[in-house]
Amino acid sequence: MTLFLCFPSLNAEPQQKSDGAIETDEYAHTISFDNGNYVLYWTVADEHISMAIQGKTTGWVGIGLKPTQMMKDADIILAGMRGEEVYWTDSYSTGVFGPHPDDTELGGTDDILNLSVSEQDGVTTLEFSRDLVTGDVYDAELSTGENVSIIWAMASDDDPKFKHNTSKGKGSLPL
Repeated sequence: MTLFLCFPSLNAEPQQKSDGAIETDEYAHTISFDNGNYVLYWTVADEHISMAIQGKTTGWVGIGLKPTQMMKDADIILAGMRGEEVYWTDSYSTGVFGPHPDDTELGGTDDILNLSVSEQDGVTTLEFSRDLVTGDVYDAELSTGENVSIIWAMASDDDPKFKHNTSKGKGSLPL
Protein backbone atom coordinates (compact mmCIF):
# COMPACT_ATOMS: atom_id res chain seq x y z
CA MET A 1 0.00 0.00 0.00
CA THR A 2 1.29 3.46 -0.87
CA LEU A 3 0.33 6.49 1.16
CA PHE A 4 1.58 9.97 0.53
CA LEU A 5 0.72 13.57 1.19
CA CYS A 6 2.07 16.63 -0.56
CA PHE A 7 2.39 20.07 0.95
CA PRO A 8 2.97 22.56 -1.86
CA SER A 9 4.37 25.94 -0.93
CA LEU A 10 2.75 29.25 -1.71
CA ASN A 11 6.20 30.62 -2.60
CA ALA A 12 7.84 30.39 -6.02
CA GLU A 13 8.25 26.68 -6.58
CA PRO A 14 11.04 24.71 -8.23
CA GLN A 15 10.29 22.71 -11.35
CA GLN A 16 10.99 19.32 -9.71
CA LYS A 17 7.99 17.06 -9.15
CA SER A 18 7.40 16.01 -5.55
CA ASP A 19 4.97 13.11 -5.36
CA GLY A 20 6.55 10.50 -3.10
CA ALA A 21 7.65 8.36 -6.06
CA ILE A 22 11.07 8.54 -7.70
CA GLU A 23 11.14 8.02 -11.46
CA THR A 24 14.19 6.97 -13.49
CA ASP A 25 16.28 10.05 -14.34
CA GLU A 26 14.04 12.31 -12.23
CA TYR A 27 17.09 13.60 -10.34
CA ALA A 28 20.47 14.62 -11.73
CA HIS A 29 22.55 13.02 -8.94
CA THR A 30 22.34 9.92 -6.75
CA ILE A 31 24.47 8.63 -3.91
CA SER A 32 23.95 5.45 -1.91
CA PHE A 33 24.92 4.73 1.70
CA ASP A 34 24.74 1.66 3.94
CA ASN A 35 24.89 -0.84 1.05
CA GLY A 36 21.91 0.77 -0.67
CA ASN A 37 19.67 0.94 2.40
CA TYR A 38 19.73 4.77 2.27
CA VAL A 39 19.72 6.44 -1.15
CA LEU A 40 19.85 10.19 -1.67
CA TYR A 41 18.86 11.94 -4.91
CA TRP A 42 19.23 15.65 -5.74
CA THR A 43 18.97 18.23 -8.48
CA VAL A 44 19.95 21.90 -8.34
CA ALA A 45 18.03 24.21 -10.68
CA ASP A 46 18.01 27.98 -10.59
CA GLU A 47 17.82 29.04 -6.93
CA HIS A 48 16.39 25.73 -5.64
CA ILE A 49 17.53 22.27 -4.63
CA SER A 50 15.19 19.29 -4.88
CA MET A 51 16.05 16.20 -2.86
CA ALA A 52 14.67 12.73 -2.33
CA ILE A 53 15.59 10.10 0.24
CA GLN A 54 14.68 6.42 0.12
CA GLY A 55 15.38 4.48 3.28
CA LYS A 56 14.70 0.83 4.03
CA THR A 57 12.62 1.55 7.10
CA THR A 58 9.02 2.08 8.10
CA GLY A 59 10.14 4.80 10.49
CA TRP A 60 11.62 8.20 9.70
CA VAL A 61 14.40 9.22 7.30
CA GLY A 62 16.46 12.38 7.62
CA ILE A 63 19.36 14.45 6.36
CA GLY A 64 21.47 17.14 8.00
CA LEU A 65 23.20 19.77 5.89
CA LYS A 66 26.53 21.38 6.80
CA PRO A 67 27.17 20.11 10.35
CA THR A 68 30.25 21.68 11.94
CA GLN A 69 31.02 18.90 14.44
CA MET A 70 29.09 15.61 14.39
CA MET A 71 25.46 16.91 14.51
CA LYS A 72 26.19 20.45 15.72
CA ASP A 73 24.82 23.27 13.54
CA ALA A 74 23.26 20.85 11.03
CA ASP A 75 20.19 22.02 9.11
CA ILE A 76 18.02 18.91 9.53
CA ILE A 77 15.05 17.73 7.49
CA LEU A 78 13.38 14.63 8.91
CA ALA A 79 10.10 12.99 7.85
CA GLY A 80 8.05 9.83 7.83
CA MET A 81 4.52 8.45 8.04
CA ARG A 82 2.51 7.42 11.06
CA GLY A 83 -0.41 5.47 9.62
CA GLU A 84 -1.85 7.86 7.03
CA GLU A 85 -0.38 10.93 8.74
CA VAL A 86 2.77 12.58 7.40
CA TYR A 87 5.08 14.17 9.95
CA TRP A 88 8.14 16.28 9.20
CA THR A 89 10.51 18.76 10.76
CA ASP A 90 12.69 21.58 9.49
CA SER A 91 15.08 21.74 12.42
CA TYR A 92 18.53 22.79 13.60
CA SER A 93 20.93 20.81 15.77
CA THR A 94 22.13 22.92 18.68
CA GLY A 95 24.65 20.41 20.03
CA VAL A 96 27.15 17.74 19.01
CA PHE A 97 24.57 15.01 19.76
CA GLY A 98 21.49 17.20 19.34
CA PRO A 99 18.90 18.13 20.30
CA HIS A 100 17.47 19.46 17.06
CA PRO A 101 14.44 21.64 17.79
CA ASP A 102 12.24 22.93 14.97
CA ASP A 103 13.54 26.12 13.37
CA THR A 104 10.32 27.86 14.47
CA GLU A 105 11.04 27.04 18.14
CA LEU A 106 14.34 28.91 17.75
CA GLY A 107 12.78 31.92 16.02
CA GLY A 108 13.41 30.70 12.47
CA THR A 109 10.99 29.64 9.74
CA ASP A 110 9.90 26.43 8.01
CA ASP A 111 11.39 26.67 4.53
CA ILE A 112 10.61 23.27 3.03
CA LEU A 113 8.78 23.39 -0.30
CA ASN A 114 6.73 20.65 -1.97
CA LEU A 115 7.20 18.00 0.71
CA SER A 116 5.83 14.53 0.07
CA VAL A 117 6.30 11.25 1.91
CA SER A 118 5.32 7.72 0.95
CA GLU A 119 5.81 4.33 2.51
CA GLN A 120 5.68 1.12 0.51
CA ASP A 121 7.11 -2.37 1.00
CA GLY A 122 9.26 -1.35 3.97
CA VAL A 123 10.75 1.72 2.23
CA THR A 124 10.09 5.30 3.28
CA THR A 125 10.50 7.91 0.54
CA LEU A 126 10.81 11.61 1.29
CA GLU A 127 10.85 14.24 -1.46
CA PHE A 128 11.20 17.97 -0.86
CA SER A 129 12.60 21.17 -2.28
CA ARG A 130 13.98 24.31 -0.71
CA ASP A 131 15.66 27.50 -1.79
CA LEU A 132 19.47 27.39 -1.87
CA VAL A 133 19.43 30.49 0.33
CA THR A 134 16.33 30.76 2.52
CA GLY A 135 17.23 33.76 4.65
CA ASP A 136 16.65 31.69 7.81
CA VAL A 137 19.70 31.70 10.11
CA TYR A 138 18.85 28.08 11.02
CA ASP A 139 19.05 26.87 7.41
CA ALA A 140 22.35 26.09 5.70
CA GLU A 141 23.16 28.44 2.82
CA LEU A 142 23.91 26.39 -0.28
CA SER A 143 25.51 27.40 -3.58
CA THR A 144 26.21 25.65 -6.85
CA GLY A 145 29.75 24.38 -7.22
CA GLU A 146 30.29 23.64 -3.53
CA ASN A 147 30.69 20.28 -1.81
CA VAL A 148 28.12 20.15 0.99
CA SER A 149 28.91 17.99 4.02
CA ILE A 150 25.94 15.95 5.21
CA ILE A 151 24.88 13.63 7.97
CA TRP A 152 22.09 11.15 7.33
CA ALA A 153 20.06 8.80 9.48
CA MET A 154 16.94 6.68 9.72
CA ALA A 155 15.01 4.98 12.48
CA SER A 156 12.57 2.10 12.80
CA ASP A 157 10.14 4.22 14.85
CA ASP A 158 7.73 6.94 13.73
CA ASP A 159 8.52 9.27 16.62
CA PRO A 160 10.74 12.06 15.23
CA LYS A 161 12.43 12.28 18.65
CA PHE A 162 13.34 8.56 18.47
CA LYS A 163 17.07 7.99 18.05
CA HIS A 164 18.44 6.85 14.68
CA ASN A 165 18.66 3.15 15.55
CA THR A 166 18.52 1.74 12.02
CA SER A 167 21.44 3.43 10.32
CA LYS A 168 23.39 6.69 10.21
CA GLY A 169 26.43 8.16 8.55
CA LYS A 170 28.04 11.11 6.84
CA GLY A 171 29.09 12.11 3.35
CA SER A 172 29.22 15.01 0.95
CA LEU A 173 27.15 16.21 -1.98
CA PRO A 174 28.67 18.07 -4.92
CA LEU A 175 26.28 20.83 -5.97
